[in-house]
Amino acid sequence: MTDASWHAEVYGKWLGSGTRRRKTPGARHGRLILEEQQHRCAYCGIEFGDYTFRRGRPIQLRITWDHVIPYVYSEDSSDSNFVAACQVCNAIKNARMFESVNDAAAVIQRERWSRGYRDWQETA
Repeated sequence: MTDASWHAEVYGKWLGSGTRRRKTPGARHGRLILEEQQHRCAYCGIEFGDYTFRRGRPIQLRITWDHVIPYVYSEDSSDSNFVAACQVCNAIKNARMFESVNDAAAVIQRERWSRGYRDWQETA
């Protein structure tokens, strides 16, 4: 089996074809999500643009779009499958599935702490 045919069998596309791609929510729906979430990460609740700290170094939180049900499992890029998450929480969640966003938030917040992330209030 060639690399390309293996990739097609496993991922459902030919290498480089781009037929199935992760997407982000449309501009209108993205704005609605951000308003609903009050411009805060769905998992840690910190406002986008604020800072978190790790090992005393500041990290400015930016918006990333997270698939609630990971794309790798569902290939669902419908608007209803997105939440706005900071880059830290999105990386921690990765491709894990949870019963709810609240369940994910509880696990992710514990992992943020264990990996050394602190909000500004906790470093003062």
